[in-house]
Parts: sequence; structure tokens; C-alpha cells
Amino acid sequence: MSKENVFDRLTKVIENVARKRKLTQEQTSTIISLVESVREGDTLSDEKLMRYFDQIGGGQ
Repeated sequence: MSKENVFDRLTKVIENVARKRKLTQEQTSTIISLVESVREGDTLSDEKLMRYFDQIGGGQ
């Protein structure tokens, strides 16, 4: 299975779970963006992770 196919499948799973949990489109997009960053090998600092966390509503 190609990496793109795996990412596409993972994206669909994230979207399905997000819908069930009634997340906003912005929250869903943020989660998918985080997964994409990790997939591409991005080095995520604690500060960057906290920004993601705040964007999905976890920092409140």
C-alpha cells in the first residue's frame, strides 16, 4: 500500500471520528495538518505542539 493511500485512509478515519464527536471543520483540519506534519518528518517543538493543542480546544 502506498504512503498516499495510507494517508488518504487515515484522513477518512479522522473525518469520520471528528463527525461523530461533532468537531468543527477547523478542528478536523488542524488534526489532519498535525498528522501530515508528522508524516513528513517535521520536528515539532513543544511550543508548536501546544499551538496545535490550543487550536483543537485542548488548551482551555
